[in-house]
Amino acid sequence: MQRYRAALDTAGGGIAAAVAGMSLIVPFDAGCSTDSSAMQLTLLTVTLPRATAAGAILAVVTAVCVRMFGTRTAWATGTVAALLLATDHLLVTSTSTTLATANFVDSLGAGVLLGAAGAAALTHRPAALGYLLGALTGVLVGHHIENQAAENGALSAV
Repeated sequence: MQRYRAALDTAGGGIAAAVAGMSLIVPFDAGCSTDSSAMQLTLLTVTLPRATAAGAILAVVTAVCVRMFGTRTAWATGTVAALLLATDHLLVTSTSTTLATANFVDSLGAGVLLGAAGAAALTHRPAALGYLLGALTGVLVGHHIENQAAENGALSAV
């Protein structure tokens, strides 16, 4: 049973880190699927670095806080953050929120998920390796998606 738990922790840490890494690097929506004005796209461009920095700071704060309460609290916090990300992605197209607000909520949720998954995964060596590989995969895939969009002269489809 312990072996299955280690495999589940490894896979969960890797997937959570990949999703959080991509959510921090790639904007939620760059205006491709919504009818966004030029002002909304400019506001998204200006606030994107701030949202990413806020998510990174929140990742560190979350990792420290959930580590004090244990692994179960870390996984529970990561689950709530993943549900927040899913809700943000599903509801933003049907509501009247701006792209900058949706991206900021997305970055904050990704920061909490990244910090909580990191605190939970760093208890065992295989889970820590899965978390590291997931984080690197999320960042590299997100960077590649943005580079492909820039080369084609189009906005990111993510």
